Amino acid sequence: MTAAHKIKQISLMVPILALFLLIGMSCTVHEEITIFVDDSGFSEFTVEIQPFFLEVLDDYSAFLPEEEADLSRLDAERLEAELLKSDYVYDATVHEASETFYSGIFHFTDARYILAKAEEDQRVDILTYTTTGRTQQVVIYIDIDNYSLLEDLVPILKDPAFSTFGPEENRDVTEEEYYEMVSYMLGEEGPGAIQTSEIRIVIHTSRPIIRQNGGRIVNPRQVVFTIPLIKFLLLHEPLMFSVSW
Repeated sequence: MTAAHKIKQISLMVPILALFLLIGMSCTVHEEITIFVDDSGFSEFTVEIQPFFLEVLDDYSAFLPEEEADLSRLDAERLEAELLKSDYVYDATVHEASETFYSGIFHFTDARYILAKAEEDQRVDILTYTTTGRTQQVVIYIDIDNYSLLEDLVPILKDPAFSTFGPEENRDVTEEEYYEMVSYMLGEEGPGAIQTSEIRIVIHTSRPIIRQNGGRIVNPRQVVFTIPLIKFLLLHEPLMFSVSW
């Protein structure tokens, strides 16, 4: 095994993390990642939006310039285009079942570079994949320091309309204070919607799982990691999950 294969880095969940921030703070994201032996694979995902939030977006859009009015809307074609900007992603498809439910799939040729910046192949260390002998491991790690990498990849996240809800703007805000802010900005349904929203990441392994941390083993080759949305929005503590097989 070459040195290049000793340490491999992937960021498959970042497109979906960016996605729910783009469409608002009231949705549930589910992503399933399958990794093959040759580092290729595919990822399937669904996004379910709280219906009330569509009304909030309509009200918000009324105050935006025409060219920016749809930025906070989930657009299937736009998401496909964003995914296909990577030289390592192909066959990306997003379906709009309704205005509140979307699903999609994208295939990748090299998991190490899914979200590499094209001009420099700079990788994003949100999710890492390493091999030691025959043992493979995936580690998901998100904290206040590496959150800025998401903003570099998706510049719209720096827009005040979205950054207001993110961890960098709310470093010293308690959960109670955060929900009060959300209630004021999104209406009384906002806090409850966030409390019931989450990110689910399912990883399918090529061999039986040896150990995992922070998740739930569904079967010998499948682990589920669930992240409450509020934990990601505030990032008061690092989020870390891992699985080895």
